[in-house]
Amino acid sequence: MAFLMVFTLMPCAAFAEETSAEGQVESLEAERPAEDDAFGEGGLDEAFFAEDADSLIGTLEADEESAAFAVSANTVIYLDQQHGADENDGLSEATAVKTIEKANKLANEKNINDICLSSFYRVTGTEIWDLGGKTLHRYKLGGYMIELADASASLTLSNVVIDGAEYSVDATHAAETDSIIKAANGGTIVLNSGAILQNNKAAQFGSGILANNRVNITMEDGAIIRNNTNRNYELGGGILIGNGSTFTMNGGEISGNTANGGGGVAIIGSTMVMNDGVISNNSTYKTSGQGSYGAGVYVADYANASGGDTLFTAQPASFEMNGGKITGNTALDYGGGILTFPQQSKKITININNGEISGNKVTKGSGGAVAAFFGVTELNIKGGTLTGNSAYQFGGGVFLYQATNVTISGGTISENKALRGGGGVCLREGSAVKQTGGSIENNVAKVGGGIYSGTYTMTGGVIKDNNNSLTEAARLSTLGDGVFVGTAFNLGNDAEISTNNDVYLTAGDSISKEGRYINVISPYTGASTAKPIQIHSEDRTVENTEIGTQLVRYTTNAGGETAAAKADEDGIFVPSWKMQEGLAIGQSKAAGKTDWMTYVPAVKIQYQWVSTDNPTDVTPPANDYIRTGRAYTAKVQQDSHQGYTFDGWYTDTSCSVPYVDGTVLNADTVLYGRWTAAHGNLSVTKTVAGNNGDTSKAFNFTVTLGDTGINGTFGEMTFTGGKAMFSLKHGESKTATNLPAGITYTVSEAEADKDGYTTTFANASGSIVKDATVTAAFTNTKDSSSGGGGGSHTTKYTLHYESNGGTTYKDERYSSGTVVTLDKVPIRESYTFTGWYADKELTQKISSIKMTSDKTVYAGWKATGVPDILNGDNHYAYVIGYPDGNVRPQGNISRAETATIFFRLLKEEVRDGNLTAENTFTDVTDGQWHNKAISTMAKLGIVKGRRADSFDPDASITRAEFAAICARFNTKPVENSGSFSDISGHWAENEIERAAAFGWISGYPDGTFHPDARITRAEAMTMINRVLCRMPQSESDLLDSMVTWPDNKPSDWHYLAVQEATNSHDFDRQGEVGESWTKLTSVPDWTRYQK
Repeated sequence: MAFLMVFTLMPCAAFAEETSAEGQVESLEAERPAEDDAFGEGGLDEAFFAEDADSLIGTLEADEESAAFAVSANTVIYLDQQHGADENDGLSEATAVKTIEKANKLANEKNINDICLSSFYRVTGTEIWDLGGKTLHRYKLGGYMIELADASASLTLSNVVIDGAEYSVDATHAAETDSIIKAANGGTIVLNSGAILQNNKAAQFGSGILANNRVNITMEDGAIIRNNTNRNYELGGGILIGNGSTFTMNGGEISGNTANGGGGVAIIGSTMVMNDGVISNNSTYKTSGQGSYGAGVYVADYANASGGDTLFTAQPASFEMNGGKITGNTALDYGGGILTFPQQSKKITININNGEISGNKVTKGSGGAVAAFFGVTELNIKGGTLTGNSAYQFGGGVFLYQATNVTISGGTISENKALRGGGGVCLREGSAVKQTGGSIENNVAKVGGGIYSGTYTMTGGVIKDNNNSLTEAARLSTLGDGVFVGTAFNLGNDAEISTNNDVYLTAGDSISKEGRYINVISPYTGASTAKPIQIHSEDRTVENTEIGTQLVRYTTNAGGETAAAKADEDGIFVPSWKMQEGLAIGQSKAAGKTDWMTYVPAVKIQYQWVSTDNPTDVTPPANDYIRTGRAYTAKVQQDSHQGYTFDGWYTDTSCSVPYVDGTVLNADTVLYGRWTAAHGNLSVTKTVAGNNGDTSKAFNFTVTLGDTGINGTFGEMTFTGGKAMFSLKHGESKTATNLPAGITYTVSEAEADKDGYTTTFANASGSIVKDATVTAAFTNTKDSSSGGGGGSHTTKYTLHYESNGGTTYKDERYSSGTVVTLDKVPIRESYTFTGWYADKELTQKISSIKMTSDKTVYAGWKATGVPDILNGDNHYAYVIGYPDGNVRPQGNISRAETATIFFRLLKEEVRDGNLTAENTFTDVTDGQWHNKAISTMAKLGIVKGRRADSFDPDASITRAEFAAICARFNTKPVENSGSFSDISGHWAENEIERAAAFGWISGYPDGTFHPDARITRAEAMTMINRVLCRMPQSESDLLDSMVTWPDNKPSDWHYLAVQEATNSHDFDRQGEVGESWTKLTSVPDWTRYQK
């Protein structure tokens, strides 16, 4: 069986099975790899990968595994409230006990974990169930499992798994029945930590819980409702509350549930308050005549009953989000995260005060995060984040249909995508929004990257950077990166639209120039000369005797004509960069239209250089256009880094008449600029002196300039980021020519005062002098010591290395006066060595020390940190074990699996921004589960083939290959340690040393690394955790309810690393690299990358 070391690297049976009573269970679509997968030497048997949704659990037919699913009188206790008796032994259906208390007691006595319920259990008073993690199964029970009799009934669940599937049937093949818990006449339900409702298939509403008629439900952290579904036109895969019921979610998880509407939660004429917890990976399906709505949360005032005794009365409903996450849910038609769908015109209120709505999607319709319908819906976004959601049609973040009571006063709507319109917010069919705060940013859509259509009133907040992730060529075809104006766009106060987000105005139906426009409704301060609003209009009529295209109107409340004149003077409205050159926007001078902004006659300003010796690292400013007759200030010329001084702008080619800012321009104008060269040289020389100096020794130098923008070759030195590095022997020199005069420089020698040399220097720092050469002269002197008389005693002193948590070194003894070069480079987990210090406070950094007494030197460290392109914020499980319950830490891992681990550990914007299925490897092709992962990681330069045209994906990865991949994530310069005795000359020597210097890898006690040995899973997990700073320091940093493994014991060296890798969790940072878990979480659905 395969080792699933990739969050959920390869979906299989292991994900559908329960790993522990309180553990995390994920159920993903199965997929067969193109070839046998060599996770270990034995490969992978085909039964492990199912080819359709009905065989996730594998093929448990007439083989030895199927025995584990057989009902045995020795393995279960039978519970039958209707026909049993507590005097019975509970070991058979015929001798079932009556009460849950008795069943639990017998199970404890006989060390049995499973209880079979053969008739529904009716709760009539107050019952508190804590079964210590035992599982309650259906057994020949087709209806609901537990019923609350009336409003006086109360049920509190802790540490109990209630499984809706028959005991002898896996979850995938469970029969259609009824709800797990049904409360049709009021009552109270409390789900505490360890309460799990799972694997139920219902033929009606509320597969997990059906709560109707003023039922009160509370869900606490550690409770789970998962993998439940219902069929036909039914709502509430996880839970349904109706007719004045309340649901308070303080924590826990509602995940993997499915329904026609409300895959996670359905709210019908009731109230839900979400304070914390996660609603994730729920989905909706479509039935004949019915849409597929609200994968996470569905809110309505009424629902048609499909039969039975479940009836609803139309009444208001509400959902309030104060914290937690709604993430990774998928709907077909509307509302990936939340949907409101009033059917009887009763008010529906949605308040998003805090929390996160992320990664939800609608695959055929609209409203990735939220879809809100009709005027009786009141949607208030006051805080929180709506991010990373997507819709196939409209509204990647929010989709509105005839919804007119919508406000945005805070929070962030970001990085959402819609294929058609409204990456951030889409307003359809008369919808209206009032934005007074918050930010709509970095969303993407072909039409209206930020906002699309409707009546949008913006008097505060920000719209910025939408469609910025697209290429310039792609943006040229988009209509309104910021706003696509629909019915009306009202603007006022300090609302801000970033200059890179244009506002798109369509032409009028009968008179083109009288189309859509920006309506300024109050004094406006949100734009300025430096930060103007760009306008992209379909009609481009320039004013003559009549007004041109009507672009912006200042109402009386906004200041009318006076405010328009000020906007003209300040130039706060400009044509979009996507439009043709030659347009300028200003106040209309047409009679009766002076409160409007329009296209006005313009003059062109061109910029040219006339000097014969010009820099090559900058260019003249772009052409500019202003209203004819307006005062103009010349653009600032960008500075050069090549030793040139810009003299200014002139009105003649001889540069004798300077241009005066504020000049009124009535005709096209050319401004001429002139550069003056100002260069100097820097020479570095090396002299070796003394009777014991080695004139053949190379000394290494670094020249650092005060301008990091200097790049390229200057004479004999080549600079990158203002730095040049080279080596010199005795009598040699190097000279950098034509450096910019006036910049500062510093020259340093790596070997200064080392190996017995005394180093002196002149002009090691200073400034480059115009038309002169500055010489930095370095002299290293080394003399042999003179001999003394016989019989003298030499005093010796001890040098102690205090590594401060790094590599331990033995004390060393040296003769008095010896100068010891401190060339040891220790290693410490997830830290980078910064050097040796003479004091424990680490303020006096030294490279050598003279032994005049016993001395101690102290290692300095800084946390290496998570590489920029990796996700260090979300600690998802990236290892899932085997169906036999083991994790096999001593097994091996393949090259394909390794690539996929790191692919899924990338930041989302890096992964999706570089996503590709193309590569140069003949053995990695379309259709293979690992193709996109390997192709993308190869594109980033992180993984490489074993040959030019071959990746060898199924081969076990070696320790050297794994270390090299880790090292490529961090390109920062680092001092190599040279601490492994068996890697000299190895192809990965440098990368192994770099990974060690970052504190990511370590060798064996004998000083070797074993570069060509196959890495074990435990070693791989340990390295990955170090790279990501995922390092709990003790068992107390973990949680009791985590997934555990019989072959990963607390006494094992890899215990903490394996637990960290196999449990998704939130955490608090402890120190620089440590962590303490706060709660268990779910993992993303990665199947979209495997197709």
